[in-house]
Amino acid sequence: MSDQADMLRRRLEEHNGKRGKVIAVTSGKGGVGKSNFSINFAVGLAQERYRVLVIDFDIGMGNIHILIGKSNRYTIADHFEKGVPLTDIIEQGPGGVHYIGGGTGLTQLLSLSDRLFERFSAEFEQILGRYDYILMDMGAGVSDQSLQFMIAANEVFIITTPEPTAITDAYSMMKFLTKQAADIPFYLICNRAPSYKNGEEVLTRLAGAAGKFLNKDVSRLGVIPDDSSVSRAVLRQVPFLELEPKARASTALKQLQQSYLGNENKGTGQELSFMSKVRGYLFNRQ
Repeated sequence: MSDQADMLRRRLEEHNGKRGKVIAVTSGKGGVGKSNFSINFAVGLAQERYRVLVIDFDIGMGNIHILIGKSNRYTIADHFEKGVPLTDIIEQGPGGVHYIGGGTGLTQLLSLSDRLFERFSAEFEQILGRYDYILMDMGAGVSDQSLQFMIAANEVFIITTPEPTAITDAYSMMKFLTKQAADIPFYLICNRAPSYKNGEEVLTRLAGAAGKFLNKDVSRLGVIPDDSSVSRAVLRQVPFLELEPKARASTALKQLQQSYLGNENKGTGQELSFMSKVRGYLFNRQ
């Protein structure tokens, strides 16, 4: 076992608190900066001394490792295909963030034997107990596998931009998920806004539509402006929050993060665990 795996295992074993909150980060369409948001939001949480794990759930198109200039030793597929323990798949990312690289392994979930699923479930439950936040960076749109993970999450972050197609697709995503799990909390983020006012108008329109047509209250989490620092960070393969911490995008993200931490739904403590819900949705196994 590598030195990195040993170090990560020791750090995970130090945390014996409650289960981490699982947040699914999604969008109606690709190209809205969802993965970039996920890694930078995670870095921001880690800067506040939270333990954060990012899981790249974009089946076949995972790019978290590219954004941070890393190469994956393993992906989630190696757990199912080769029996690699989940703790060995966890990689060290920027700013103290941990991540699991994407792969094609999720496509196997629907055909797993009871034994293999229970192994996956048990190992994942252990991981949930060792982090404060688990961010699932979902692929654009919805697949049979990703749907079950999204509706099992504690909360869903929906990323849009001011582009009309992105707004329409973000609403469609909310509508679809609401039909599957009416009570799941939604948080809206407008990325790449030409101005704060424009971004707020987008969020107001989406929240209004959700209230009127879906009978659902949603939280307008915040606006991240269109900022050249983001493009520079992507080219450098470094989170923009670390490369240019005083840039407009970085400042907006930190404000958004503080708003979330100050107002997040803490839950009742009586909810079914994440893996219990996934088990029920995928296999009707309670």
